Amino acid sequence: MVANILNTREVLEKGYKKYSLNDKAFFIPQLEANNILIPPAWIKAYKRAPTSDLNLDGAIEDIRYLLGPQIRQNSYHIEWTRDSLTPLMPSVLDWLHEEIADSLDQVLGKYNHDFQKVKIFPFSLSLNCRIAARIVVGKPLCRDVKFQHLCEQHSQLLVVLSMILKFLPTWCKPLVVRLSTLRGVQRQITDLVRPLVLESYRKLKLGDQDSKGTVSEPPEEQSLMDSLVRTAISRTPSLTVEEDVVHEITMRFLSILFLFSGSPTLTVANMVLDLVSEPRELYFDALRSEITSVFEKYGGRWTLENLKELDLTDRYVGCFIKESMRLRPAAFTIAGRKVINPRGYTLPDNSATVPLGSYLTLPMYAIHHDQNHYPPRTEDGSDFDGFRFKGTENNEAVPLVGSSETFLSWGAGRHIW
Repeated sequence: MVANILNTREVLEKGYKKYSLNDKAFFIPQLEANNILIPPAWIKAYKRAPTSDLNLDGAIEDIRYLLGPQIRQNSYHIEWTRDSLTPLMPSVLDWLHEEIADSLDQVLGKYNHDFQKVKIFPFSLSLNCRIAARIVVGKPLCRDVKFQHLCEQHSQLLVVLSMILKFLPTWCKPLVVRLSTLRGVQRQITDLVRPLVLESYRKLKLGDQDSKGTVSEPPEEQSLMDSLVRTAISRTPSLTVEEDVVHEITMRFLSILFLFSGSPTLTVANMVLDLVSEPRELYFDALRSEITSVFEKYGGRWTLENLKELDLTDRYVGCFIKESMRLRPAAFTIAGRKVINPRGYTLPDNSATVPLGSYLTLPMYAIHHDQNHYPPRTEDGSDFDGFRFKGTENNEAVPLVGSSETFLSWGAGRHIW
């Protein structure tokens, strides 16, 4: 268990080579339950497993200690993202472009054309937090320096505490969270968000808006706070006290914030580092030419259509991003599920029955670094091949958004394939 904590990557790679490549599972001991790593050959059977046997919510149950039990019990904010945010993406995209441009101007200087030193990970975290905040709370709060710092601090605390809680027994998890600075940060964010939440809630109470939880056109106030409040009231009828509404919306916002600032932060940072680490003539010129061409084709404005065009299988941009995600995944494992069937879960090869409370995951990092699937670049032996996924006469192109048994950055659940 100590080796797993200190040398996770090495442990997973050894287990992958010894067991996964032979279509066998292996386990890593933990304090509360074993972590079972299943081989890629079982992925299709794994994703078809009934939710009465394996459950995603059980695998992320520690979230109740960090953001409250209601986040797990009623995850309506996920549905809100799909039903309210996704249909408005063409308009919301203008907000995102505005925040990205303003962030770059602050870091690089609006009229400065000289090279600047930028700490890419802090910048990526700040940018993703700011984008999430713009969508939910809007301007000017999303640009408030104190608010930005608190959002970044909260996202980092969630990552650290999640890793710590994973190795602790249940009885001491609430204590560890209370001893951390998480609750203090949450209180400060709540104080800043409170006026916006109360404004939306009071408008709703006055009958100025319906409570369906969806919107059909971009709101004039340039945020989706009203929509989120409507959804919360609709899905949680017990919310009648104003302070309870404020707390509820703040926790939902922080959950959405974490979705934006977790994996996307690492993906953006790694992609930029990969781009500047390679010789300019290999990737930079081709990517810039392609982006400029698509940008000008749509009248010098970013739209959902031209972003989709950059992800076409014959485009360099989507291929480059996918290779960066492949080589530097955001986690060592993915697609975690918890065994919730009291009788356990029988592995697809019938070799064993995994007991109640155990966790099953896929060794994503090891799969992504398997040279049988991803051979080194022929020119110089580099593991990174930015156009690996681009179609050729002998190789079918692979789109950016999509998973397979050898590419798992988007997950391995029913929603993927």
